[in-house]
Amino acid sequence: MWSLNYHLPLIYGFHYSFSYFQIPPYVDFEPHVRNFYGTNVDLLDIIAKHYNFCYRLTMDPYNRFGSKLPNGTWTGIIGMLVEQKAAFSLSPIAVSLSRYQAIDFSGYADVDEHAVLYAYPQLEPDVAGFLRPFSFPSSILLVMWLWASFVLTCVYKSNLMSMLVAPVVNIPFTNFEQLVNQKKIPYKLPAASIFVEASHNSAPETLLGKLWRRSAGTAADPVEVFGAVMRNEYAFITFRIPILATMDKRFVEHKRCMLTVAPGTLLGVSQAWGFPKNSPWKAPIDKALRGLNEFGIINKLLKDTYAKSTLCVNPVKTERTMNRMRSLGLEDFLGVFALFGAGSLMAMVVFMAEVIVGRCHTTATSKKRMQKFDSKENDASNVVSNDGRSSF
Repeated sequence: MWSLNYHLPLIYGFHYSFSYFQIPPYVDFEPHVRNFYGTNVDLLDIIAKHYNFCYRLTMDPYNRFGSKLPNGTWTGIIGMLVEQKAAFSLSPIAVSLSRYQAIDFSGYADVDEHAVLYAYPQLEPDVAGFLRPFSFPSSILLVMWLWASFVLTCVYKSNLMSMLVAPVVNIPFTNFEQLVNQKKIPYKLPAASIFVEASHNSAPETLLGKLWRRSAGTAADPVEVFGAVMRNEYAFITFRIPILATMDKRFVEHKRCMLTVAPGTLLGVSQAWGFPKNSPWKAPIDKALRGLNEFGIINKLLKDTYAKSTLCVNPVKTERTMNRMRSLGLEDFLGVFALFGAGSLMAMVVFMAEVIVGRCHTTATSKKRMQKFDSKENDASNVVSNDGRSSF
């Protein structure tokens, strides 16, 4: 069993300020009750209890991790650590070379990858939905039978279950390659993030380079971002665990899936707590995080924050399992109407072809008969003429 009883002559019993960036499930804030919560808040409470110190949380005014400016200074919570305005960062910071040169990092607290957050797709009518209950050979036989019958009422009577429309859930993309090549849903990147840094510095022909050049810009405010994503204004690229935690939170609030995440991931990085250079906090926090990781406490806390999000990860499977009903519209019947119309049109074409061919055949037959009749009359007249000459 590990222990948090670490000798801290410069820390024990003092009151300290820690910086944070609002990013669920690590650190979140309820303004109406002024309550901080999240996995890292729970971890900090454990550490504070054993080290016997008090703390207050200081938020960056722009609520972002921070980026390096041309003059060499840093913004965001990284800037607060560089300027020693906070003892350390409670929000996990993705480790990169430029950040490592500016601040110290604890041992890894988590490893996460970037994913795409977008609005949960809704059930839509499927023109070919009436064929989905059948296998491919059965579909071919059904189509042939429909073309032969031409009677829509018979189709509904004999195939009522198959005609009660199988709705479709359209997934706009499943990975970053499809995201960057589609134009239906714009996407934004997290401002002052490691993803922006990596994509901006990537070659234009690479996937990261394309994601940077074709993006709709950056966004920083989580409340604004998640609201816009739920309204289907754009998709958003960020770390997968915060996405899952947000999906869980929205599911609890609305009692249904409002957001989902694409299964493809990109740019996995280690995340850690940040400290000012040569901070006395680094050694004890490293020991605490190492023990919490080894006993699975951090992993357990994180999984508890997105337990319900699994219902929204696979919209197709979820909708099929829930078997939710919806009112039918005209679009639901377009498929069978189109098939019936095509069969009727084909029957009409065949009928007209038969009529035309029949008339042509009748005309040709009449001409042949007339020619034969004329030929017989000419033969008869020739015979009479010859008989007259011989009598004379």
